[in-house]
Amino acid sequence: MVEVSDSPEDSMILDVSGGKVCVDTPTKFHCSWKGGNPPASVTLKYEKYSNTSKEEVEINVIPSKSHQTVKCLGIHIAANVSREKNLTIHYPPKTIEIKADEPFLEGDKGILHCKAINEYPEKYSYRWDPSNKTSQNFTFPQLNRTHNNEVYTCYASNKCSKRELHKRHWINVEYPPDITAPENVTLFENQASIIDCNAKGNPTPEVWLEDENRTFLSNSILTFNRKNISRVSCTVIAKSERNGNLTARKEINILLKLKAMFSSGSNGPKKRNVSNGETVIFKQCFYSHPKSDVKWQKNEESIDSNKYLITDYLQDEFPFKGSCTSLKIEDIKDDAIGTYTLTVENSIGKETVVFTLRYKSTEDNYATIPDEALTNEEQYAEASGPSYLELKPAGKYKQYC
Repeated sequence: MVEVSDSPEDSMILDVSGGKVCVDTPTKFHCSWKGGNPPASVTLKYEKYSNTSKEEVEINVIPSKSHQTVKCLGIHIAANVSREKNLTIHYPPKTIEIKADEPFLEGDKGILHCKAINEYPEKYSYRWDPSNKTSQNFTFPQLNRTHNNEVYTCYASNKCSKRELHKRHWINVEYPPDITAPENVTLFENQASIIDCNAKGNPTPEVWLEDENRTFLSNSILTFNRKNISRVSCTVIAKSERNGNLTARKEINILLKLKAMFSSGSNGPKKRNVSNGETVIFKQCFYSHPKSDVKWQKNEESIDSNKYLITDYLQDEFPFKGSCTSLKIEDIKDDAIGTYTLTVENSIGKETVVFTLRYKSTEDNYATIPDEALTNEEQYAEASGPSYLELKPAGKYKQYC
């Protein structure tokens, strides 16, 4: 009887369980060579590990960086076969770093770059939280101050990672300061006060107060009177080594509680000589805070408010917008002759000014009042500025200067 030996029909198969080799991780190698008669002997070798069996064999090993080849040997009475597999050993990331060109500036584009670090070339998968973006870079198309101090986490892994490695990053966005200060501050004259002026920003800003001629720390105790009343500016600067000085400014109106202050340039002569048919305009400008009530009287009888005007007065002589009131008396007759009193009153106090109309003692078209008949204040007003008390003959107007 003759025995016939057949070599295995199948080609030798050498593979790695799971298709990957991770350093320092138990891995199964498998080799098979089937179909022989008698069955072939198969030996699998890796480093110091070796195992032999019929037709197929396995070994469980922990791959090392120094050995990257696994061999399989098939022995049969009819033929011998060998296979080798060069292993690609993968390494999980050791650390993560996040790089950014910070501090960012509000309004600019910003990029966070995440990098998993290992001494071997590897491909890693990345994701970000929040947002779950799966890229190595996280891009902010346009940063704003709400991004400052937000936390973003980068996760990195590869096929050998037992868990995702991660790192947190706090965003640093610089921006001009936000000022907290009132638009108007109302004070009593000579009242010691601290003007509320605060600011927040990144970097932490310096805050101070300025008026036309002076600079103060923001917590300075200040007093104001009608001679130095002015607008005060809350001025803020945040000094950035990367983005320069980031500044902000807000004006604060200092409003003193004052009874009326009459304009020195609008106090015309209080006594006027007139003729029948002329027209007279009494005009007086003033500033007060709070707003004053205006009342005109003739010989202690109130004049209807629709007979006089109140308008805005914008001049450097007052720190803020004042008012002017004017009373027009047309076609003067006997009943217009007398005393006219203007009263300007608010919760702080009141001021009055008296104008007098009397008939001329001559037939001249325009009244002339001797200097000795005027007070010092009236002489100064006539010499230094326009009078807002006008005498107008019928058909003609003339302003006294």
